[in-house]
Amino acid sequence: MLRPTLARLGHAVVAVADRDPARGSALPFPGTRWLDGEDAVRAWVVEADAAARGVCFVLAIGGHNGAERCRLADVLTGLGLAPLTLVHDRAWVAETAHLADGCQILPMAAVGEEAVLGRQTIVNTNASVDHDCRLGEGVHIMPGATLAGCVTVGDHATIGSNATVLPRVTVGAGCMVGAGAVVTRDLPPGATVIGAPARPLTR
Repeated sequence: MLRPTLARLGHAVVAVADRDPARGSALPFPGTRWLDGEDAVRAWVVEADAAARGVCFVLAIGGHNGAERCRLADVLTGLGLAPLTLVHDRAWVAETAHLADGCQILPMAAVGEEAVLGRQTIVNTNASVDHDCRLGEGVHIMPGATLAGCVTVGDHATIGSNATVLPRVTVGAGCMVGAGAVVTRDLPPGATVIGAPARPLTR
């Protein structure tokens, strides 16, 4: 979803990095520079004088990987690159909402009044973050998920596709809320829950 979002907002992609060499031949960005891992990124930043040219970065790392997204953001900002905040033109963000650096608000997503989103947070396709929500850094609200008003979500937590979190509930840092779950009460840090109402996953 990032490729068409970048294109619609008029951003040119000059390089793409990945730790999986096999992906280099299947990139959806023809004509861009392929960088194989973090060392290659560091070398390219120097070679291309990328920081002086004002190059920005976007991290295409979804799933339950918020901590890694934030770690890589620290690496790239340390190299002098700037995180790009993306809001698709078919998303809605209230004027009173605050998006920290590197947030991604994708098509048909909504971010309500007075909501605050930490850095490198993703509100994915058709997801909704209602009024007065507070989201930490590296949070991922997956497609179709709904946060009702005044919800708090800790750092690096993930709300699965089509899940619902009811008003004034707190989801602790690092939590994983399964697809379609309905969270009716506070969750402690690191919890994994499924079902409606949401309950701890037992293995």
